Amino acid sequence: MGAVNRREEAAVGEGPDSSPPVARVELVRDTRFGTALEDPYRWMEQEGEEFHRWLEGQAGYARSVLDASLAARPCERGSAR
Repeated sequence: MGAVNRREEAAVGEGPDSSPPVARVELVRDTRFGTALEDPYRWMEQEGEEFHRWLEGQAGYARSVLDASLAARPCERGSAR
């Protein structure tokens, strides 16, 4: 038998992580051309340590959902017609 990828091994029989990480909300209000704008995620534009931790959490959650989906219903070559 070939080596089993640890990620694939972990995904078999497991569902995705319970929920994606929640981003901090820090409301910033601006007025542009007389229109009030609210941006609750402006802090993400700085791309600091907190943003990268959140982004890695999002990627991990997406990977767990995709891995669980693949484990539950593997694709077969040529079956997408």
